[in-house]
Amino acid sequence: MNLGEVKERVIKLMNEYSNNGVVTPKTSGNYLDYIFRVPDLANDAQMEIASHIKIPAVYSFTQYPIINLLGLHAGFDMEQYLPGTEKIYAGGGAKAYYFEVDRPCTVYIEEEINSVWTELKKIIITDIVKFTGYKGNLTLTGENNCVRMRFTGDYPYVIRNRALFPYNFPSDNDVPTYKAYVAYELPDDYMEFEKVYRWHDQRQYGVMPEEYRLTGRKTIELNWFTNGQFDVHYFKLPEEIDAITSDDHELEIELRAQFLVPYYVAAMIVMDENQAVGTLLLNQYQNKLANLSNLYTINEVGEISDVKGW
Repeated sequence: MNLGEVKERVIKLMNEYSNNGVVTPKTSGNYLDYIFRVPDLANDAQMEIASHIKIPAVYSFTQYPIINLLGLHAGFDMEQYLPGTEKIYAGGGAKAYYFEVDRPCTVYIEEEINSVWTELKKIIITDIVKFTGYKGNLTLTGENNCVRMRFTGDYPYVIRNRALFPYNFPSDNDVPTYKAYVAYELPDDYMEFEKVYRWHDQRQYGVMPEEYRLTGRKTIELNWFTNGQFDVHYFKLPEEIDAITSDDHELEIELRAQFLVPYYVAAMIVMDENQAVGTLLLNQYQNKLANLSNLYTINEVGEISDVKGW
């Protein structure tokens, strides 16, 4: 059902579609007043319906850990910098870097050229009071020259999640975020989490055990060392309907629930003019939604297993 069809059904439920066998002109004042209210109310209805009869969606991404030249499990720990003693971390042939600090400081990325440390980047960090990540690509004079990160500053601060990678990446933003758990933001239409499937070695595919964690409203975090393709199954919010939405816009909620939308919209529009009719339509909407919600719940939990355990 598209938005144009919703509008027509709303007018029919309100008994405003025709009068004495003559279809109400779509240019009449009352007709337009009713129609102008439909988009926002239709959006309210589909949002509520989507919380009961959910819209499935999948968000996929891949992860495969990159070698850290500082060591296999190195760099995750916190180390405190104190003025007067520089912190230095070095690796041969590093072409990208990542680190986090929690206070203002200065960090030099340097390449050893003919036994002389030569500045590649000088990162002056100001105005931070919590751990913040910095990363980027490097262009070396010599392919295998040693590279170091040198941390200095006038005041104490803490360093963590340090990495030097042996590869360049398409952009500075593409350099991996080196953390024990790497965060991935789910799409803006994310409403509710369901499960994660993982593709990995030897053609293995299945529901992933809880080797991940959900943080914030729509963030999933994976262990740095977990590799594969990850398909996050979630339930989505329907696309918003507003005053500029085309009449050709198709409702995203499940087909069997789409017919509920006109009932809710008509009830809200007519309530001020005729409370009895408005209440009747609203009760019909709520009863139909409850019945469909119960069917949906039964289908979700009604899983059948092979008696032989296959």
